[in-house]
Amino acid sequence: MKKIFPPPPVPVRLIDTTALLTIFLFCNRLLAMEEELTHIDVDLDDDLAQADDIHRDLVHQKNNIVQLSHGNRRDFEDLTRRLKQVIVANAKRQKIAPAVSSDLLDPNHLDFLSSVLTDGWERGQEDGIPYFINHRDQRTQWDHPEFSDLMESLLEMNTVKFSVYRMALKLRKVQQKLCLDLLDLKSAQFAFNEHGLTADKDDSLIAVPQMIVVLTSISEALHEEEPEEVIVALCIDLCLNWLLNVFDTARASGQIRVLSFKVGLLVLCRGPLTEKYIQLYNLVSTGDTMTPRQLALLLFDAIQIPRYLAEVAAFGGSDIEPSVRSCFAAKGSSGKNENEFVETLSCKQFIQWLQKEPQSMVWLPVLHRLSAAEMATHNTKCRACKAFPIVGFRYHCLKCFNFDLCHNCFFVGRTAKGHKADHPTQE
Repeated sequence: MKKIFPPPPVPVRLIDTTALLTIFLFCNRLLAMEEELTHIDVDLDDDLAQADDIHRDLVHQKNNIVQLSHGNRRDFEDLTRRLKQVIVANAKRQKIAPAVSSDLLDPNHLDFLSSVLTDGWERGQEDGIPYFINHRDQRTQWDHPEFSDLMESLLEMNTVKFSVYRMALKLRKVQQKLCLDLLDLKSAQFAFNEHGLTADKDDSLIAVPQMIVVLTSISEALHEEEPEEVIVALCIDLCLNWLLNVFDTARASGQIRVLSFKVGLLVLCRGPLTEKYIQLYNLVSTGDTMTPRQLALLLFDAIQIPRYLAEVAAFGGSDIEPSVRSCFAAKGSSGKNENEFVETLSCKQFIQWLQKEPQSMVWLPVLHRLSAAEMATHNTKCRACKAFPIVGFRYHCLKCFNFDLCHNCFFVGRTAKGHKADHPTQE
């Protein structure tokens, strides 16, 4: 008779006590450092990354452990909690989003962004990308409810006949809603540099958490200057919404290039137009020169703005090659014929090209003129609607005698007796 032996017992794997001790020592060291952070500027990034790597290894081992002693399990949970506290404290000190595993960070630290939502709305996240839940209609959407209202209000401007003014009016309304008309160029550039978004990082990707950190510092600075106009949580979410809609419409990854992030904000900042041109040049140039490829990168990001606002067709479409060729054309240069091109461009040449208002970028100077003329008052009457005085743009007919139109009438093509819409006018 064949003797049957029982199956061998399943081997019991215990947690690696050496790894547990290592992370315990790391946590103690980091906690001691954290207490001195107010007096000593210590860079904990390497230590945090190493401790986080060990923690992830332990989490992976934990899934394969059949039996774990109560003491080891309690120590493991305690170390996880302490490591999380150190990481959060270090992130607050450096004012940057920590690049650690998501299971260590509590998403509740973004609860303040939900404080501005109206009843019936809830802010959620999927892989760090925000979305909004309408409990009344039982539906979800990527756009903040106030951003949706903003986009709907832009439809009213489709009655404007001239595409460049239509584009500028839409962009001006976006600029004001996002409070970026209060942000000057130097402050924006300072915020980029403060959070490590230097020129060498322009080709890198920036994720939503890092964008929120930068936008938070910008919005808080604006709130200090204009506390009645700037609601920090709302500005953060609306600016984030704008950047993602323009550069990551499908929310494919929740990441955009650092260059795109900068362009999306700088275009809407306040400041002299020439200074803005210089800032845009500095974003992509190498030293004192710009190559065709660098200009193409800049124009590609810039043209995404009219594309999102459904106006791209009027500005040459998404093909930026003709604009690059026109900028680098050697016309007018001594010894060069019209079919030759220069290899690099100086800042002065770049500004001269933009001052000619090329088709792909003409909307930017018009935006500046529109904002500058908003409070301008002209001591004359509009011949169409009889408004007096004319506030904003004033359009003077070069053919009719003493004939002026306000911008509201001019934009929709309204005329008066004796005047025709095709008459030459001066802005």
